[in-house]
Parts: sequence; structure tokens; C-alpha cells
Amino acid sequence: MDPSSKITTKQMIVSGLALFAIFFGAGNLVLPPMMGLKAGASWPIALIGFLLSEIVFIFIGFQSAIFCNGDMREFGKKYSKNFGVLLGVVIMLLIGPIIAIPRTAATTFEMSVLPFFPDFNHILFSLIFFALTFFFSINGSSVVDFIGNYMTPALLFILIVILVKGIISPLAPSTQAVGQQLGAGFVEGYQTMDAITSVIMASTFITYFRDLGIKDTKEMSWTMTRVCGIACLLLGLVYGGLTYLGAISTSFGDPSMQRTELLTKIVGLTMGSFGNIALGLCTFLACLTTSVGLTHATSSFFQDFTKGKIPYKFMVIVTTLVACVISLLGVDQIIALSAPLLSVVYPVMILLTILNLLDHGRISHWIYKFSVSFTFIASIVDGIRAYGFKDLSLVKAFDHIPLAQYGFSWIFFSLVGIGLGFLVSRLKEKN
Repeated sequence: MDPSSKITTKQMIVSGLALFAIFFGAGNLVLPPMMGLKAGASWPIALIGFLLSEIVFIFIGFQSAIFCNGDMREFGKKYSKNFGVLLGVVIMLLIGPIIAIPRTAATTFEMSVLPFFPDFNHILFSLIFFALTFFFSINGSSVVDFIGNYMTPALLFILIVILVKGIISPLAPSTQAVGQQLGAGFVEGYQTMDAITSVIMASTFITYFRDLGIKDTKEMSWTMTRVCGIACLLLGLVYGGLTYLGAISTSFGDPSMQRTELLTKIVGLTMGSFGNIALGLCTFLACLTTSVGLTHATSSFFQDFTKGKIPYKFMVIVTTLVACVISLLGVDQIIALSAPLLSVVYPVMILLTILNLLDHGRISHWIYKFSVSFTFIASIVDGIRAYGFKDLSLVKAFDHIPLAQYGFSWIFFSLVGIGLGFLVSRLKEKN
């Protein structure tokens, strides 16, 4: 093989760190501590579930993207011609104005403003935050690049110090084990939204590696494996440490408290007031960078998707306005709002990712049609349950489905759909 078709060790490490920076969102930091607190002594089980839906499917998503060139149209075409495009639109709305962008503002307000200025007006802050987002998204600025290049590493450094100090001088470890934490952790991992964006994000890296001379599919797969390995290892260490810190916070932590409040208290007890100031500053700048980046990505996507019918600047205005309004709900309410939506999207995306990875032209479109349709039905019921309608007859009926008690009823439906799709494809072949 031509040596030019392989990347250097330096390029691999830099790419792995860049991928880590993309998925390492400041808004996600508030998720693992509360998960660990709720799980108690069962925090390792919850962490496994969390990492399965977060890290494992980032890895699988990047591998799957190789075979569809990171193109969402190709990704979903065996189900229907435009299904992948529709799924891409939904995902961009979720990581854009509906969930991810407003959560960056809400996280910033609750971690960087409220602890120091308790009476600061939430509406005023959101207007300032999104005015900055709008300005940088429209005009672009090296300031944002500077923040992204330096504030994310600074935030990571602070977290490492907190994790090391928390492990060396533990607080109050919980001895109470809580059941069904594998499913709880898996569903909590939905909130990062990393796995559902992995195929879209992978397209950038595929293009980059091809420009470096990697044309062979096997070499591309091996390159992706190493790059994702670096990013996923770092993500696993950060999320694992934060989950552990939540689990040892029973002396002052309470599941009824806000996620941001719990993390702020953990930082205060391990690093003092200086730690909270440093974390608050880095969180503000890192979240602003994320907000600008996601606003740009969302606006560019819809401009390209509509072939210019929706101008970039118009989409920036819409995105910032919608995100500004939703951000006023606060972190916990945004998470509560997003949980049912993600419960519908995630299973379908996970199934399609696995099918594309295993396909190589060998899987019948009937298997796609039946399995995705069945999974979608089950995930809608899970979404209804997540909205709190647990007493509906339909929801209660699904409680008897295998794996439903763990939140995985959709897996049973996926397997049934695959089986039916296989039978139909064989019958079609015979006829």
C-alpha cells in the first residue's frame, strides 16, 4: 500500500483531540453527576449504560458513515428515498434551536451567573447571550476560534483537577444500590445527542482523510478506529469521573436539586470558591463557542438543504430567537422537554447505524422497512411514556414487552421487524 495513504501519528492524535473537542460539550457536564447521585452504589452500571449510548454508538456511527460517505440520503435510502434527509433535518433541529443551543445558554446562566449574581434577570442574560451568538454567527470572528482553542482545554484541565481531588479525597460514597440502572444510564446518554450526530460529523473527517490520500475502505476504517478510540477514551474518562463524583455526593446532594446546582456544589467542595469562578468563566466561554458553532452549522445546513431558499442570515435569526425563548425554561426543563423527543429519534438512528455498518449491499430493503417501522412504533410509545402518560392502555400494554422494564422494548420490536423483513425478502426471491 502506498505510504501516502496513511496518516502520521501526529495527524491521528490531532484528529482524535479535535473529535473529542467536538463532542465534549460544556452543556453535557451536568448530566453524569446527577446520574451517579441517583444510581448510588450502582453508578458503575449506570455508567456502562451511559457509555453504550454515548461512546459506543459514536464509534459505530463513524464506522457506518464510511459505507454511506457520511451522506444522510444514502444512510436512509433503503428505507425510503428521502427518509435519511428527513432524519437529518430532525437531528439538526434538535442539536440546533430546540435542545442543544438553548441548553448552552441555560447551563451558562445557572453555572456562570446565578452562583455569583443570584438576582440577575434571566431574560436579560438570554438576550445578551444570544445577541453575542448572533453577532459572531453572522460576522465570524477570530475571537471565537481563540475561545474554542483555549477555553475547552482550560475547562478540561479544571475538570481533571476536580476529578483527581475528588478521587483522592472522596466525599461520602453511597452504599445503597438502585435497580435498573443500565437502562436509566442508556437513556440518560440520549441527552448528549452525540450518537445521533455521529454520521453527520463523520463526513467532515472522511473528507479530510481522503484529502490526505486515504482511498482504501479498510484503511479508512482503521484510521477512524484509532481516531475515535482517542476521542472516546477521553470522553469515557471525563464522564466516568463525573459520574463517580455524583455517586459520592450523598452528604449534600439530593435528586430533587438541579443538575447545575449539584455540579456547582461538587466543585465548591473540592476546589473552593476559586474553582467555581474558574469553572463558571470557562463554562460561559465554552458554551458561547458551542452556541455559535451549532448556530452556524444549523443555518448552513438549512441554506444548503433548501438550495438557498432559506438564506443563512434569516436562519441565524430564527435559530437564535427560538433558542432564546426555549433557554428560559432552564436546564432541567429543557432536558425534560427533550427526553421524549430523543426517545423517538435515538432508537431509529441506532438501528439504522447498525444496519448500515453490517450491510455492504447484503441486507434487503425489506429488512430496513420492517425493522425501522417497528422500532419507530415502539419508540413513539416510549416517548409517550416519557411525557408522563404511563396510565394509558397502550403504554401499559407495552410494559409486558420483553426488555420494557429496562427501557429497551424497541430492541424487541427491531428484532421482530428484522425477522419479518428477512422472511418477506426470501418469499420475494422465491416468487
